[in-house]
Amino acid sequence: MKKFTTFGLISILFVFVVSGCSLFKDESKTTTPLSNKEFQAVSMDQEVYQNAVSILDSKLCNSIKDKDFKTDCVTMIQDKKLLAELVEKSENLSDCEQLTISELKEICSAKIENRIKIDKDQAETQERNLLLGKIIKEGDIGKCKEFEDKMWESLCEDGVYRKKALDTKDKTLCAKISNETDAQVCEDLLVK
Repeated sequence: MKKFTTFGLISILFVFVVSGCSLFKDESKTTTPLSNKEFQAVSMDQEVYQNAVSILDSKLCNSIKDKDFKTDCVTMIQDKKLLAELVEKSENLSDCEQLTISELKEICSAKIENRIKIDKDQAETQERNLLLGKIIKEGDIGKCKEFEDKMWESLCEDGVYRKKALDTKDKTLCAKISNETDAQVCEDLLVK
């Protein structure tokens, strides 16, 4: 069986060689090399494109010789400017559909989602901080249970104990603070 497989493989290769077929090169896709002048023009267009896109100046695109490349340059700059605006201001992922370049649409959606999440997290943190301050000021340790998050509940309880200890000059309340460093600072403040 091994001899037949080897013979079969050699036969197939022989057919390719005799028929002029190539396993490695698609001769239908050969291109003619660029002349030095054409190469310089393409290189110049690429350099102008990169500069224009990097500083978002579509006026520079006008000096690109290749019509399609010039259009791509203008489109890229328009999309990048719009992307920056959408990421900063938009609350709606569907706004990213205004972009024409699919990669920038994906970036737009990801950045808007991320910004919305950060904004939401910051708003929640600010809301928790306001509630924390209110509860500590009131001194009602039972209200610390309003926090579903154990970390926030612990911060609240520690804050209430610290405030009561400092207000009443009662050092024993400092010992109820769960964070050892904060408990020690509480005691140190009462020693003075």
